[in-house]
Amino acid sequence: MKARILWIEGKRANSPSFVSELRKKDYQVEIVPTGSAALERLIDFDPDLAVINAPSMRTTGKRICHDLRQKIADFPIVLIIDADQPSPGESCANVVLKLPFTARKLLNRIVPLLPGNEERMLHVGHIRLEIDRKKVRCMGREARLTPRLTRLLQILMQHPGEVIERGQLFREVWNTEYTGDTRTLDVHISWLREALEENPRQPSGGLGTAWTFNLSLLVQISFDQLLEGLKRLGAHQRLVVNDKTRRTLNTKLLGEAGLPADQAGILA
Repeated sequence: MKARILWIEGKRANSPSFVSELRKKDYQVEIVPTGSAALERLIDFDPDLAVINAPSMRTTGKRICHDLRQKIADFPIVLIIDADQPSPGESCANVVLKLPFTARKLLNRIVPLLPGNEERMLHVGHIRLEIDRKKVRCMGREARLTPRLTRLLQILMQHPGEVIERGQLFREVWNTEYTGDTRTLDVHISWLREALEENPRQPSGGLGTAWTFNLSLLVQISFDQLLEGLKRLGAHQRLVVNDKTRRTLNTKLLGEAGLPADQAGILA
């Protein structure tokens, strides 16, 4: 999937916006008319880069740059300014382009700011993992991961919505058949939560659903899927859910599977 570009441009643009040229290159470009609109779309659209056409909004663009960086540190920004406008410097934007310029020049300056080899990037839901750079982004949050956490998240993202056996994770991440030390995996899952979730101790989830180890991917499974997964995994495996869901599971499991949640491997 090509990178996402948030294009901030007012109605007073007197120069080509270059959006059509970017879209021809298969970039996903979303246009917003103001800095405040850009902030509103920053999380849901989750762009890789923002382009600010300051002259089209009769502004220097500095405030918009500052507000975007307040939301996401080190967020890549390209700032377009008039030819006679003083350059605000790199502290405001990664790249400053003075009008006029060509679409080729814009592309040449944008490409180095975008994620690397697309074949080495995974994208599931709001989560994007750059495997080689060991960087992950999720809903405006960005974090660098250790090689092991990168590998763990990579496996989870390659199996969205699936219940994954602990043994499989130990084999593929730690290269071992030993699964006796369950704390190792639990700690690494908690580190992924800290990197990806706004409130790791209060994972999202609702009545009628439970989270698998794909919790960090914000993927829900139904009770029927959960029960089927438990039958396949056996009681020695474990799933992680929040307290509210666990109480509901106790009732559901006792009624349909004949065993309480703790015996079924459901942990809060």
